[in-house]
Amino acid sequence: MYSNSILTEGIAISLYLLFFRYLLEYCIHQSKKSLLLSSILVFIMISTRKQMFVTLALLVLCILIVNIVHKKAFRGILVLSLCTLAIVGSATLLDMGYNYTLRGNAVRHTNDNRFITTMAFYTAERSDAAYINDEEVRDVFLEVYDVCDQKGYLKHSAEEGWFNRVTHFGDYYDCIQINTMGPIITQYVQEHYEGGEVELGKKVDQIMSTINISVMPHNAMNILGSFLDNVLSGLITTVAKRNILLNWYSFFIYIIYILLLIWNIRVRGHIKTAILAGLTLLAIIGNVTLVSLVIFCQTRYTIYNMGLFYICLIIMLYNLIRHEHLLHITSKNQNL
Repeated sequence: MYSNSILTEGIAISLYLLFFRYLLEYCIHQSKKSLLLSSILVFIMISTRKQMFVTLALLVLCILIVNIVHKKAFRGILVLSLCTLAIVGSATLLDMGYNYTLRGNAVRHTNDNRFITTMAFYTAERSDAAYINDEEVRDVFLEVYDVCDQKGYLKHSAEEGWFNRVTHFGDYYDCIQINTMGPIITQYVQEHYEGGEVELGKKVDQIMSTINISVMPHNAMNILGSFLDNVLSGLITTVAKRNILLNWYSFFIYIIYILLLIWNIRVRGHIKTAILAGLTLLAIIGNVTLVSLVIFCQTRYTIYNMGLFYICLIIMLYNLIRHEHLLHITSKNQNL
C-alpha cells in the first residue's frame, strides 16, 4: 500500500530510553544537568515524531511533582513553563526554518490534522454532511465518504465485538487516509486552486479542519467508543500481542505489576524502584491515550514502553523475593 523511507521509530525508541534515564535521574536527584538533557531529548524527539509529545507531558508532570514534593510549587511552575516554551518554540523554529530553506516560506508543517480527519470519516454517517455549511467542503466530504462506505472502510461496517472492531479499525485506517481521503482532497485542491506547494497544502488543511469541526461534535459518543476500544488495544500491545490467550495474559500481568508497585511503595528501601515503575506506568497510560486519540494502537506505536515495563516487573519481583528470603533467614536465626 505504501512504504516508509525512514522508520523514525528506530530513532525515537533509542532517544526515548535515553530520555527516560535522565528523567529518572532528575526525579531522584533533582539534577539540573539531567533536566537540561531531558529537555534537549524531548525537543529532538518531537521534531522527529509528533507522537513523542507524550515525552513533553511526562517532563512537565515530573517537574511539577518533584517541586511540589519539595515544597517549591511556584518554582516548579516557573521551570516547567520555561522548559515547555523553550522546547515547543525551538521545535516550531526548526519546522519553519526547514520549510523556509526548502520552500522559501517560513510556515509550519502542513497535513498534521489528517489523523483527526481520518477518525472523523471512520465514525461518521452520510447524513453528517448536512452539518457542513460550506458547500464545497460538503461535496468533498461526500465524495470521500461514499468511496469509503462502498468499500467497507467505516465503523458501521465492522462486525460485532471488541476484537472485531479494533481489527477493522486497524485494517482500514490507512485505506481511508492514504488510499482515499488524501488523494481525493489533494486532487480536488490541485484542480480548483492555484499556488505553490505551501498554499495548496494550507487549503487541504483548511478543508480537513472544516470537516473535523462540522462533523465530529455530532459523533462524540461514537468517537469515544472507538477511543476506549483503542486504549484497551494499546494497553495490550504495549506488553504482548492481541489474541484471545494474550489478552488475558495482559490483564493479569498488569494486575501483578500494580500489586508489586504498591508493595514497593509501602516497603521501606524501594523508593527508587517505585519511582521507576510508577513513571513507566504513567508513560504507558500517556502514550496509549495519545495514540488512541488519533490512530490505531499497533505495536510500533506502543513498543516504546515494552522494555521498561518488563525491566520494572523483574526488578520488583526481585525485590519481593529478596525481601522474603531475608525475612526467612532472620526468622530462622531467631529460632536458633
